Amino acid sequence: FVWDVPLYAAENGVVLYCWSTRDDNPAPGQESPKPMGAPNGGNILWVQHSGGEVALYAHLRDDTIDSSVCPANGVQNPGVPVSKGDFIGNAGNSGSSSAPHLHLHIQDSWTLNPLDKGEGLPMLFNNIDIGGANSQNPSWISLNDQAPVSDDSTDSNLPNVLIRIDE
Repeated sequence: FVWDVPLYAAENGVVLYCWSTRDDNPAPGQESPKPMGAPNGGNILWVQHSGGEVALYAHLRDDTIDSSVCPANGVQNPGVPVSKGDFIGNAGNSGSSSAPHLHLHIQDSWTLNPLDKGEGLPMLFNNIDIGGANSQNPSWISLNDQAPVSDDSTDSNLPNVLIRIDE
């Protein structure tokens, strides 16, 4: 579904941290060797949006994050600006990943310290459809200016869900 699909920045922001050269995993369920210092998310971008929240784009394909966006692996605060809609890389299967996918989440803060985790935030979407991934013909639900979870949900994960974005 998603292997090698081009990905674009969801919002204006500045790159806080990146890694772009972790090998793609050889097959679903098999992980490539982890280089010293490489993040578990494989090829990643942490981007702080203009509103202050921080987005993680993880498991991108090896060598598809341009050096203009990620000038060097593991550099904190390279300060590279990205604009909503800028190409950021291709979906892949790098790092701790069992199959090709994009891991995207938003949180309130970010540091290099893995014990100092930010609080997850809901994402609002425009012009997307969601549907069950376990069906050849999923039932699609359209969303505009809303998060794909209810307000009273304590678990905002959407396992086994396809997201289709209108262009």
